[in-house]
Amino acid sequence: DAALKRMHREKSQKRAEYDRIGSLMIFITDSETEEPEKATVIEKARKETPLEGLAVTREAKVADSVRKYYGADSIIPKNIEELPDAIRQIIERHVRGFGIR
Repeated sequence: DAALKRMHREKSQKRAEYDRIGSLMIFITDSETEEPEKATVIEKARKETPLEGLAVTREAKVADSVRKYYGADSIIPKNIEELPDAIRQIIERHVRGFGIR
């Protein structure tokens, strides 16, 4: 919720400066916590912006939780060295359709 509020504020400020503005939220977690409100917050965020979840982990339970909440195609790097490539893949996935040159 806090990230959504900040995103709204920043998008409003940037709209005054740029012709087009887009957003993408990436949630990085290290937990498999089953919080009841988690799905509600994720759905709310998805209505506002593309949302991706990822975890840097070798733990199957954590990876399964990320895929459950954020999608089966969630990228799960196994170590921190793979994180930059994972983020690049996520950004490319969402920017491809914008026709950026």
